[in-house]
Amino acid sequence: MELTLQTKKEYQKFGLAFGLAAILVQSFPLIYGAFTTDVAATSVIGKLIIVPFSTPAILFIGLAILKSYKEKALFWIGLLGVWMSVILNLYIFYGGQEVLLETILNSITRKGMAMILSLLVLRYYFQKNNFIHLIIGFMAIVVLATLNSFLLYSEKLTATEILEQSLWGGLFYVFTLGIGYILFKIFIGNDDHEGEKVEEEIPTFSPSQLVFYFMLLGLYFADFWKGGMSWQAEMNILFQMVFAIIGIVYFSKNIITIGMALTLVSLIGRIVAFYQTNSAEAAFGIGFSLLVLGLFEFSRRSENKSNKSPRVKTK
Repeated sequence: MELTLQTKKEYQKFGLAFGLAAILVQSFPLIYGAFTTDVAATSVIGKLIIVPFSTPAILFIGLAILKSYKEKALFWIGLLGVWMSVILNLYIFYGGQEVLLETILNSITRKGMAMILSLLVLRYYFQKNNFIHLIIGFMAIVVLATLNSFLLYSEKLTATEILEQSLWGGLFYVFTLGIGYILFKIFIGNDDHEGEKVEEEIPTFSPSQLVFYFMLLGLYFADFWKGGMSWQAEMNILFQMVFAIIGIVYFSKNIITIGMALTLVSLIGRIVAFYQTNSAEAAFGIGFSLLVLGLFEFSRRSENKSNKSPRVKTK
């Protein structure tokens, strides 16, 4: 099911179609709930204001603005969406109330994780130019969310309840992609493929980046293994996530060197913490740091071998 974008007009209409679809799919339940339940109108309006800044809507809108897949620029648009979503949520729903710092940091981390995963799905799609890969990418996010829910709520909820919630999450992507595809076919003109061509470099997967993908995967399940919630733990997780994202979007050999140094310092700190507490969490932290350190060494060697190999696909 090939869906190749070659011109600025095609990119713009693709972004508009799927961005509008994501906004509509998220907005409809809010509007429906406003008419069928006793939810306050201000709450519904507030959520509707936040919707355009949510993921993946903000990334599709970014594609429409950029009229091409410029990953670094799209990353910053997504980062702006994360920031606006968190700030608007605080001002609209918690204005004048005391909010714990760890709650804010956790919100930034979760929304940031959703943004970078969606960005990787778009990268995967533009590498293949196949609409099926866009579906596969977002379904992979649903699978991760389902697994995370089982780890976090298996003692509180039944497997059926968790699967039902995950099904609703999957339907969000199904409706977004389905409606987006229909809107794109409506918006696209017969002569749009004859407009100004887009020449871009789409990053491809490199074994040298494996450690950063592993870090993202481990941090995705941080709510399960981090132990108690504190601002120090949330700040540490947020910092690691940001570093992993930088390693993927702005990959370079220097990033690997910095990562090895930081991981070594972290390992020393975790060893000290283990001797002080003898806790299972501290032991897990040592094992995780050792594994990350080993992956950094693997990445360093892979990078040295592939210096002359291209890392980008040119369209």
